[in-house]
Amino acid sequence: MAACVQEAKQLLKDGYSIVIDDANLSMSTRSVFISLAQQLGVSCTIIYLNVTLDFAYHFNRHRLVC
Repeated sequence: MAACVQEAKQLLKDGYSIVIDDANLSMSTRSVFISLAQQLGVSCTIIYLNVTLDFAYHFNRHRLVC
């Protein structure tokens, strides 16, 4: 994860917008990226998908195909 955080930091410093797309990030992992955004003075948005278990299974199967 350290390499991902470092890459995110560099991209944000270079003025890029980034998306951290990882299913089921833990609260502690999210806090690393939230803190990074705060340190660099950039906005941070978290999108939480509250879906049924059936939909989550369907979505994961679809991700494997794509």
